[in-house]
Amino acid sequence: RPILLANFFNLDILGKYILILSISIPLAFLIGGAAEVKILSDKITNNSRNNEILKNRNAVYIILSLILIVSAILTNLLFFWIIAAAFLHLGVVTSLSLLRFYDENFFLIANLQRAVGVVLASIGAIYLSNIMMVFVLDLLLLAAIYLFKFNLLVPSFTKFNLNAFNNFSIPYLLNSILSNTDRYIVSIFGLEALGIYAIAVSYT
Repeated sequence: RPILLANFFNLDILGKYILILSISIPLAFLIGGAAEVKILSDKITNNSRNNEILKNRNAVYIILSLILIVSAILTNLLFFWIIAAAFLHLGVVTSLSLLRFYDENFFLIANLQRAVGVVLASIGAIYLSNIMMVFVLDLLLLAAIYLFKFNLLVPSFTKFNLNAFNNFSIPYLLNSILSNTDRYIVSIFGLEALGIYAIAVSYT
């Protein structure tokens, strides 16, 4: 995606997009732990008792993504874009992981939808001449995945738990921060430098 977007947006704008991703993904682990790891570990032991809680949390992730993206569009504040991207990431991974719990075929089809959708979202952002529209279109893509098997993902709110951490969250949070450290350091030299670095990394 950075290579595709770099052909249509200047390096400052690309750098801003990369910075949002670099901060939002560790933030997603901080907010929601590593729910997808928990879901898939439960699959191995055929334990579905946590699924209702995770479906309810997932619904909140998607609703908050919508509210925060609207806030980001209205204010154009980097803070809102980062928080929105974090909840968007949580919604995507939790939706796909829940689908995988129930049926690998659902998971594969949803992944194909996402693969095609990521390209379409990028093209849509290019057409609209606004790189931030990637997040808006990704939200629509998430809605498509979510509604694809709504009977499996529909929340009941009978079990509602929004605890931030689980047993998996801290290691994944630290790993995510470490894996993005190079981007944080490069961003000190400016968004343009980060844009150049992102393109270089994408090609390697």
